[in-house]
This record gives sequence, structure tokens and C-alpha cells, in this order.
Amino acid sequence: MRGVPSQAEPGHGDQPPRRHCQELLETTCEGEGGELVTLQSNAGLFYASLGDAITQTLALVLPNQLKLAWWCHREAAEVHSHLGAMGKLGSKYCTSEGVEQNPAQAAHWFQKAADLEDVGSKAALSAMLLQMKPQARVTWDAPRGSELLREAVEQGCGQALFQLAVCYLRGEGVEKDAAHGLAHLR
Repeated sequence: MRGVPSQAEPGHGDQPPRRHCQELLETTCEGEGGELVTLQSNAGLFYASLGDAITQTLALVLPNQLKLAWWCHREAAEVHSHLGAMGKLGSKYCTSEGVEQNPAQAAHWFQKAADLEDVGSKAALSAMLLQMKPQARVTWDAPRGSELLREAVEQGCGQALFQLAVCYLRGEGVEKDAAHGLAHLR
């Protein structure tokens, strides 16, 4: 596990002790067929779930725990290629939740998840491509953004349907077509 100190700093609790996470991953339990399995075989899910739990509970009362949630999602995404964690990591870089805001890193993680057909990441990346400012180090690409929106709509994303309608109404990445845009809103 990269970037995790062997012990959390006393009183801070913003990093998991390496030994404790390793012990959890090595916990043995009985699988559906009676075989013994460890969490290590599902480490990506473990870290993604831990990051979600921290974000939803501890971070509400202890905001410094957002860094721990970011670390868990990063571990799940980078080391274990967990799809859901990739999108959440993109969101964290977008909103500076537990980590310094970095639009280029957000776009990187949204793109990795979008390449694996994650509909939420397609919608998030399309919004970035349609709205980015030059200083964000993400190239504005309205045609690619609208294409991602179409893909997200085909996968059933209602939010993407609204955003695509706006693209048609404004002519962003597609030929301006008010009738087509209004049809998407109905």
C-alpha cells in the first residue's frame, strides 16, 4: 500500500495504520461454496467501500477524515482498478474533497472510468469538456463532451439528457437545433 504511514499520527487519525488495513485484508471468512477466502481477493471493493463509509459517516463530524476517504478511493482506483472508485476519485479532485482541487486529475480519473463505461463519469467528464477554462489544464472539447453525453443518455442517464438538450439549444459541440433540444426536454 503506497503512501500510508506505518502508524497514524497521534491525535490526528487522518491516515489508516498500514498494519490494521493489512490485517483486515488478510481476514479469512467462509465463501458461498464453503471455501476459505480473504478480503485481499476483493481489495479494490474493500478500499472503495471503506472510502464510501468514511465519506458518509466520519467526514460529517470529522472533516479531516475526507483525506482518509480520498486515500481509500485512490488505493482502490490506482492499485485495484476499481471502477466506482475511479469516478469518486475524479469527483474528489473536482471538488477538493480531501485533496487539493486538480481539474486535470479529475478529468484523468473520469476518463479512465468513462472508458470502462461508467455512465456517471461520462456525464461528469462531458461537463468538464464543455465548460473548462484554459487555466484548468483540461482542453475544452465541446464535440467530445456532447458525444459523451449522447453515450450517457443511451445508458439511461437522465442528467445527461438534460445537458444534451442544452447543448442542442446552445449549439455546443453539436449543430444548433432548438427543436431537437426541446424534444430532449419533453
